[in-house]
Amino acid sequence: MSTNGLPSALLKKDSFSRYEYAATVAGAYGMTDEQISYDLRKRLKNGEIVRQGWGQYREASEKQLYRYQYSELSNHIADVLSREFYDLDFRIFEYVQLNDFMNHLAGHNTIFLSVENELIDYVYFLI
Repeated sequence: MSTNGLPSALLKKDSFSRYEYAATVAGAYGMTDEQISYDLRKRLKNGEIVRQGWGQYREASEKQLYRYQYSELSNHIADVLSREFYDLDFRIFEYVQLNDFMNHLAGHNTIFLSVENELIDYVYFLI
């Protein structure tokens, strides 16, 4: 048994399926199917385990930070805006960033730029 209550048989694996979880927890704690389903949902919500793929889970050892390598064009836009408007609060989002989270991948990239309301016209004409 680990500190977060997961049976040690699950912790020895890199990932485990819903069925492996159900069999291991049922054997360790004697839970019904409904109790196992509730326990899995509760552990996911609490962050004790995380989804790794379709029907695959793993122990949440630490939170992973999302990192994305922006395109050359987005980096250029950010450099220009930082240079021309030193105190501008802006956000850049690329449509292809969603590929990490979608089943159907985006074929073409679109860059979304969010800037402060007062400077929209200036930024638009600069770009």
